Amino acid sequence: AIEPHREALMPWLAAIDGTTWRGMLLGTLIAWLFTAVVQSSGATIGMTFVLLSAGAFNSLEEIYPIVLGAHLGTTTTAIIAALGAGIEAKRGAAANLAFNVFNVALALLAAPLFITAIEATSSDIVRQTANLHTAIMLVAAIALLPFSGWIAAALRRLLPSRQPVAAVSFLAPDLLRMPENAL
Repeated sequence: AIEPHREALMPWLAAIDGTTWRGMLLGTLIAWLFTAVVQSSGATIGMTFVLLSAGAFNSLEEIYPIVLGAHLGTTTTAIIAALGAGIEAKRGAAANLAFNVFNVALALLAAPLFITAIEATSSDIVRQTANLHTAIMLVAAIALLPFSGWIAAALRRLLPSRQPVAAVSFLAPDLLRMPENAL
C-alpha cells in the first residue's frame, strides 16, 4: 500500500536521514514521539520494515534514527503504567527510561561503528534493521551490567519510598516441603 505513495513520502523521509546530526536528531525525535503515541517499538520497527520493502528507505543510515527513537518511545508505556503504581513500578519505569536514554546516547555517539558493523551482518536491509535494534540493546546492556548494583542504589536514592521498609523474612528450612508453611 505504501509503494504507490513512495515519491510523496520521499521529501518527508529525507529530513530524518541519519547521515547528518540534524537528520539523526530530528529522526530520533519524530520516531520517539510516534512510538510514544502507538506505545510499541515493535510497531514502529515493523512500519520501518514496510517502508524499507516499499523502497521509501534504501540504507541503514536512513532508518538508524527511527530505531533509536523507537527505543526511547517505548518507555512511555512503562511510565504511564507506573503513574498509579507503587514505588517499585516507578523505579522500574525510571530504570527503563534511563537505560534507553543511555543506549540511544551511546548509539548516537557510535553511529558510524554500529552502521559499519551491522551492514556486515547481512545483505538484506530489513535483516540489518532487526540486527541493529538487537545490537544496540545488547551493547548497552553489556556496558551497564557491571554497574547494575550502583544503578539500583541510585534509583532508590532518587525515588525514595514513603512506606517503612518491610521487615526481612526468612524461610524455615525444616518446613520447605510445604512452602506455604515455610514462610
